[in-house]
Amino acid sequence: MVVAYGAVLLTLVVPSVTLAPLVRRLGIGEGEDQRREEAEVRARLARAALDRVDELTTDEDHPGRAAGIVRARYEARLERAEADSDDHAESSGEAHAAEELAVEAVEAQRDLLRELRRQRAAPAATLRELEGELDLEESRMRG
Repeated sequence: MVVAYGAVLLTLVVPSVTLAPLVRRLGIGEGEDQRREEAEVRARLARAALDRVDELTTDEDHPGRAAGIVRARYEARLERAEADSDDHAESSGEAHAAEELAVEAVEAQRDLLRELRRQRAAPAATLRELEGELDLEESRMRG
């Protein structure tokens, strides 16, 4: 009797209690409204970062080129977030096209790294580091 009760408890109760947190954590049940809200928050974060960059670039401690690099990064994040929060199919199509282009750009870089490795045109450690950066960039795009 105790074994049967234990089996029921383990097979029915435990999974039912842990299922909701698991679904939330995996983002499986994420609705369109929640995705849009997340994109809006991401856009606000990017705007805040851009505002701070503008504020700090008036100082002479931050050269224009460095500010341009950081600004371009956050402008790209803002564009992605705005495309994600927009309901229109056109912006969704543009976001999808941009994602495809970015994936192709990463692939072109990977092809060049393979060629450089084959030719032994650069130190292996440098090529591994650059490949790691490409892996990180690709994982950010997919995330």
